[in-house]
Amino acid sequence: EELLGLMRGFFAAGVPTIVLSKWAVDDEATSSLMKHFYRRMIAGETPSAAMRSAQCDAMRTFPHPFFWASFSVTGRP
Repeated sequence: EELLGLMRGFFAAGVPTIVLSKWAVDDEATSSLMKHFYRRMIAGETPSAAMRSAQCDAMRTFPHPFFWASFSVTGRP
């Protein structure tokens, strides 16, 4: 319920897309994943495509889902 309220607040404020983490994450794995994610976004990919690419890349280095599966993209493309 708290997460939905927070998302609703951001969307009401005009934020089109949100990247969410569903649990506390590892700093090293997250740093690597987010660098890849933002590189792909800058290259012109949609947020969901960039996150998918970043998660696939992270799976090679950090195979356990704990390190990459926490993240999801919500909102408009």
